[in-house]
Amino acid sequence: MDIDTIQWWIDQSLEARQAAFQGPCAHSVAHGLGKFSRFLQRFLGERLRLWSNGPACH
Repeated sequence: MDIDTIQWWIDQSLEARQAAFQGPCAHSVAHGLGKFSRFLQRFLGERLRLWSNGPACH
């Protein structure tokens, strides 16, 4: 967990927090990663590069 991220969520409205973590769009991490994996499989055989910041990047 990153304190800046936690503070960002604290600063959001109650409605936004409920939609993200309790609403019908809130899913488990495993569910989200499974969907992401299926999405990436559509690009097999293509030159695909993924990029992201690590958790320590600011």
